[in-house]
Amino acid sequence: MSSREELLDKLANAVVGGKVDLAKEGAQEVLAAGNDVITALDAINDGLVKGMSIVGDKYAAHQVYLPQVLMSAHTMYGGLDILLPAIPIRSSKQEEMSDCSC
Repeated sequence: MSSREELLDKLANAVVGGKVDLAKEGAQEVLAAGNDVITALDAINDGLVKGMSIVGDKYAAHQVYLPQVLMSAHTMYGGLDILLPAIPIRSSKQEEMSDCSC
């Protein structure tokens, strides 16, 4: 089983390299590892988004061009499609209670 850091690096590298299959594989590995190792939200924020941040920095430095940015965005969405459904959604009743200043 992969460590948290290995999973995050795999996701970030997949996005930077525009490898959709690798991003999907990494997302599946995150889910298989369970919340004790890494949550889906952490995988998104610290893996996929980190990869897009790297691509954005490279674009700003004129090291990559718009087609590579678009391919990386497509790759990120491949991972997001798998990870987003694994994030628990708060019910409206819970939100009402948390907003209450009782």
